[in-house]
Amino acid sequence: MPRLALAVLIGSAFISQGFAADMPVKAVPAPVMAAPVFNWSGFYIGAHGGYAWGRNDADVFDSAGVLTNVTTRDTKGGFAGGQVGINWQFHPNWLIGVEGDLSGANLKGDATHCSATGCANTDGTNRWFGTLRGRLGLVFGNWMLYGTGGGAWMDNSVSRTIVCSGAACPAVSAPSVLVGQVATASSTLGGWVVGGGIEWGFAPGWTAKVEYQHMEFNYTYDYNYTLASGFRRIDTDYHVDTIRVGINYLFNWGGPVVARY
Repeated sequence: MPRLALAVLIGSAFISQGFAADMPVKAVPAPVMAAPVFNWSGFYIGAHGGYAWGRNDADVFDSAGVLTNVTTRDTKGGFAGGQVGINWQFHPNWLIGVEGDLSGANLKGDATHCSATGCANTDGTNRWFGTLRGRLGLVFGNWMLYGTGGGAWMDNSVSRTIVCSGAACPAVSAPSVLVGQVATASSTLGGWVVGGGIEWGFAPGWTAKVEYQHMEFNYTYDYNYTLASGFRRIDTDYHVDTIRVGINYLFNWGGPVVARY
């Protein structure tokens, strides 16, 4: 009898294993992988190019300090250069940073203006400009909208040529040694800049952007000629607008940010 019981137990065990082998196995779900998110934090360097247009609004004074004319002169031209900066993405949707840029430019513009004493042609050129700005960005994955503002600097050279003398100008010029004389002035202007843009992370470490900047400068130049009557002091407000496209390479801190689920 004990042998029979033992045989029954062994047989039951084999039968149970057979049924277990035929039963379907419940699938174990694969682990969910966290998706990488574009990381904006880090140092970056890049290049840009664009177009600029400006307006010089000037008050013209004679040697006695009397206002003789109010004039306007437009400038325009292309530019290209580079930028460096640093970002800190302190929240999944917010970023702060600092950026500096320097551009070689070919902004030119001239205009002829007449007053009660004659006419003069003013010709201006800007060969470079640069900015140092803070940035505040709103981040949506690999897209960012941002505002920016700070200080601006610009090379400025102006020449002023007397082209007509007397009250009959511009129709008829009175004889004068002043006609044809040229006075020049130049300096590095300091001012401020504000703007904004959109930036797109199109590959790991790479971004492209479109940006608008508005710059404001004030300057006063004295133009001296052989006769004191030709002297002019010109006080100018210079407004410059730029639109640019650029590309950056970003040296990230700590690799890509990982989204949490």
